[in-house]
Amino acid sequence: MSNPSWISANDLARLEPLLPPRPEVGVSVEQVITLDPVDGAGFGDPVTRRLVEIAAVEATREYYGSRGYEVGSVEHENCGWDLTCTAPDGEVDRVEVKGTAGAKPTVLVTRNEYRLAREDAGWVMAVVTRAATRPTVSIYQPSEVLTWAEAYVHRININR
Repeated sequence: MSNPSWISANDLARLEPLLPPRPEVGVSVEQVITLDPVDGAGFGDPVTRRLVEIAAVEATREYYGSRGYEVGSVEHENCGWDLTCTAPDGEVDRVEVKGTAGAKPTVLVTRNEYRLAREDAGWVMAVVTRAATRPTVSIYQPSEVLTWAEAYVHRININR
């Protein structure tokens, strides 16, 4: 069975004891964050990562919107960026959004995002630090991303 997009109530009842506790409704995001508040990026739990991601995208939407850009989401299209932002003069930024819970702008990029930084002059990366509490949006050009990137993980396909 692959990762299902839905499950039955009976299946959920069997799986629920294996899942982490659900966050309480109405609890502020600051109480849910489990990532290091100083160092920023990390590999926190899935709920926290999703909350930070949502907050980072919203902060970036507001950043571009306040500058007169028309902002459209392509988050679910797996194209290497999250927002297409069109300036009043017609210039387009294809914005990959990265968020951290802390103040340190350390993020991971995918192979596809790295490729776009090399090949697409309109691609930019927005890094939102303290995304869920006091968001600060910083925009980085492809040349900066490529200069600072360092190999972190390598995939090895072992054929047996």
